[in-house]
Amino acid sequence: MSNYLTLLKIKNILEAHQGRSNPVFSAAIAEELNLNDKASTPLTRSLIKEAIIRFDLPVAAHGGGYYMITSREELKEYTANLRGRIRGIQGRIDAVSGAFERSQVIKKDHQQMELC
Repeated sequence: MSNYLTLLKIKNILEAHQGRSNPVFSAAIAEELNLNDKASTPLTRSLIKEAIIRFDLPVAAHGGGYYMITSREELKEYTANLRGRIRGIQGRIDAVSGAFERSQVIKKDHQQMELC
């Protein structure tokens, strides 16, 4: 099956799952397409993202799977979730950057003490 046909099948699967209460798991998509993907389905998730972009699909994802966004409320919930994840990632960036900078100061202090 060509990549385009695979993406088209994914589009059709996603379009059959309208609304937050009707999600589909990536593992179910992998099974339906006969993809030999492992339990975490990295290939399938990558193809889903590609289909979403190629076909301009308003798709959301949560722990229960992927679904087509069907209301402004679902859009609002999903974008709030994404913004929260961005804040969490930014917090980790700030924490690791700060820890690195502090470790460099400590390393420099130790080097200066060794010179004394």
